[in-house]
This record gives sequence, structure tokens and C-alpha cells, in this order.
Amino acid sequence: MAKQEKLRIFKARDTKLSNKKDKLINKIADCLQNKRPKANERLMLLNTSDPDAETDLLSYHEINSMPYIFGTILRIKNKSDKDEIQTVSDSILSSNSFSLDDLDDEKITGAYVYHSHYYFMLLNGYLVTNLKGNITIKRFETYLNWLLNTSDIGFDPVLRQKVEEMPISDIHSIVLGEKVKKSTKTEQIRVTERIMNALIDLLNDDNSIKIDTLEEIISAKVILTIKKNKNMTDEEFEQSLAPVLKRMGQNDLEDVIFKGKNSTIKGNDVLETKPIRVDTTDSGHLNQEQIKQEMSTYINECSQSD
Repeated sequence: MAKQEKLRIFKARDTKLSNKKDKLINKIADCLQNKRPKANERLMLLNTSDPDAETDLLSYHEINSMPYIFGTILRIKNKSDKDEIQTVSDSILSSNSFSLDDLDDEKITGAYVYHSHYYFMLLNGYLVTNLKGNITIKRFETYLNWLLNTSDIGFDPVLRQKVEEMPISDIHSIVLGEKVKKSTKTEQIRVTERIMNALIDLLNDDNSIKIDTLEEIISAKVILTIKKNKNMTDEEFEQSLAPVLKRMGQNDLEDVIFKGKNSTIKGNDVLETKPIRVDTTDSGHLNQEQIKQEMSTYINECSQSD
């Protein structure tokens, strides 16, 4: 059996930790081998008030002399009486690294249960992951910054150089539709709703305009005009545009339009991604070696066209 996966690729932002070749990978390797060698030392609790105690964990890792790091980020939570799925015991958390197959062999005695996971690879200044498209890369950044006790690590999406015969450098405006949301700690707010509220504040001196009534007759869009400096190279333009797209999940990008001189393209088409098919094991897990090789190949393809 095989499963369809989508690889997403990002480039390490130029920071103190990533501006020198392999510095970030070496720092992560040192952390995993020396500073936090046991998995239970890498448990990042998402929220202290959460009764489920959802926690992220770099559970499995391979470190190669190339160098690259390939690994699994596991999300686990407190076990409840209703849970009858893979458990994560204290004994396995005391190991340096464990795979999903190791969880299959676990007895149902663990305090935590499996919730979800994704794979990643860091190589040549690139990050590739199969993290779901509706989740921003901020999830991985947050964990890595916590793991290394820093705030310097960041990744920006790699953009396709050309989409439907339109070079990325030709983009002159970005249109944000009604589905685009701004995430806060407690909720997701539509960007256009913020605009409607601001419009009411501006025009509604006597409180005669209600937002519900206004939304029935007006739909809002946000148009961002791109002011590209004539001296800016295509590479510099891409580096400036990538952080704008980074904060949007792929669901948001479905309602984003990029306008060029003679054509328009959808937001999802701007991001560099690669669909792959990966064999699965009898227990339903992805073939880990195969997805690792696919990630390495994808990074090499993108770095050659860099």
C-alpha cells in the first residue's frame, strides 16, 4: 500500500544561528546528543492550563555527517479512560530516540497517548516537512526555539520561480479574501472582519450602522499593493515576500490572489511543494527510509535551482 503525502519546503532565515554553514544543524545535534539526550528532556508542554496537557516532542532523529538531521515531531497528550490507542510510557521516554513502530510494541501502561506526528529534514539551509498544509511552520519554529533556548530560528517558504508563465517578480498586488484569518492565542479572526469593524468606527458616529447589516450588502477584500524597488533583484523580492506568506496556512492561501501584469494566480500555487507517494508498513506507518530519501532529493532539487 502507498499513501499520498505533500512535502513543503522552507529556507532558514539569515540569523545568528543559520548564517554560517551547518551551524544550526550542529547546535541541534549537540542538544540531542549531549544537552537533552533523553526524550523526556525534550517534552514541550503547549499550555499549563490544558487538562489534556498536549505536548510536542522530538521523539526520533537521525544525524548524518553530510550533515543533515531527519526526525519525527510527536504530539502526545494525557491518557484518559476513553483512550485505547498507542500509549507513551515513562520507559520509552527515558530513551534517546524512538520510532512509531516502537510505540506499537508498547504495553498500554503509559501516562501519555499518541495524538499526531510529522517528519522533517534539515539539509543545506533548507527545511522539508510533511506537516499538514493547514498548519503554519510556526509550530516547528516554536518547538525548535524552545529546544535550543533561543528565539533566533525562523524559516520562510520557498516560492516557485514561475507559475503559469508568470514570474514571481511580476507580482504587483495581493488580494486577501474573506477566508483569510488572523490567529490569536484564543481565536481566529477574519482579516476582512477587522476591516469592517474599522469602517464602522470611521463612519458610524451615531451608532446607526450595524456590522451584521453591513455584511449583508458589502463584502470586503484587502488589496496590498507591492512597491518593488527598481534596484531590487528577484531573489531579494522573493526574500521579502516569503515572510508575508509564512503566516498563512494553505487554507488561507486558497482565498489569496496574486496579480501580475497580465495574469493572476492563486496563493497556493505560489508556494513550492511536491506531492509524493510513500509506501506504508503493515501497521499503516509511512516507510520512514523512503520519505527521508524523498525529502533529501527534494532539497537537492531546490538547492540546485537556487
